Amino acid sequence: MPEVKIPGIIFIIPLMLAFILNSCDALRDNPLDPNSGDNLLGSISGSVQTYSLPYTPISGVEVYWKPGNIMVLTDTSGSFKITNIRTEDGMLIFRKAGFHSDTILVNWNGTKKISEQVNLNSYPTLDSLAIYSVVINVSDTSSQMYQLVFSIKVTDLDNDVDTIFVVNDQIGLRKAMDFNIANKTYQSILTLEDLNLTDIEQTVGLKFNFLLKNILGEVYTLEGGTITRVIKNRILGLQPDGNKIISLFPFGLRWNSFHPGYSFHYAVEVFTNDVSNPQLVLSQNNISSQDTTYNVDSLDTGDYWWVVWIVDDFNNMSRSAPATFIIQ
Repeated sequence: MPEVKIPGIIFIIPLMLAFILNSCDALRDNPLDPNSGDNLLGSISGSVQTYSLPYTPISGVEVYWKPGNIMVLTDTSGSFKITNIRTEDGMLIFRKAGFHSDTILVNWNGTKKISEQVNLNSYPTLDSLAIYSVVINVSDTSSQMYQLVFSIKVTDLDNDVDTIFVVNDQIGLRKAMDFNIANKTYQSILTLEDLNLTDIEQTVGLKFNFLLKNILGEVYTLEGGTITRVIKNRILGLQPDGNKIISLFPFGLRWNSFHPGYSFHYAVEVFTNDVSNPQLVLSQNNISSQDTTYNVDSLDTGDYWWVVWIVDDFNNMSRSAPATFIIQ
């Protein structure tokens, strides 16, 4: 029987078909192939805005994806996008200086795309701070009244301040401050009783900070300052006094010179001598420490009392005992 030879090409064709089919399956197993049923990669996008209305985009926010250890920044529109990440459950962490950080738990639940909108609460900032002592001489004897004055101005972009406290752990102080609507400041005036102290000079050098609590219950510490000095010295020799009658203008308000050894200036105040409701009718600040006289050009007929203040460079101050005069 004659030998039959089968052309080699007959065997090559099935092999080529098998290779093509296997190659197609291999592409379907590629996780980067968007048509693959086994694609494990996804993307997370979103935006970051301010916490309060009107919502404003926040650029430059660091957005961390864990477990991927990937970090991107939000753009000028507050948007971000993280692509080609494995769809493993994890955390998105949002951080930017001046804002409270936030964390979102991400659960893919079989999806490939996730979108998140985040609102970050800003940290409040301390714009201005004044802490000083006030000594009020009631008379020319040893009787004095003492106060510590705290005044701060705070910027809070989210406008969610609930309460601000002035605090000092050393003396157990935690006192809520009042808000002055007129000048937008938080203020507190404390006496020795409020401070649980027997001598105002015990406050010199103490550090007073401020705790801000917002409506969310979050608490922030604002760095404060110290009391630098208590001026217990008295200004004496005020003239006119003793209801002296004044009939000619101008006349001089005079007092004894003061030499404490530190820089200061004087201030003068004149009030109507109405016990129930005295009215401030004249106030002059920043009188040179070299002067001991202030001239008054005019005042209405009536009874008056007046005082001289000593004010140092840190705004610590001491007020003289009042003196009285009558304008006829």
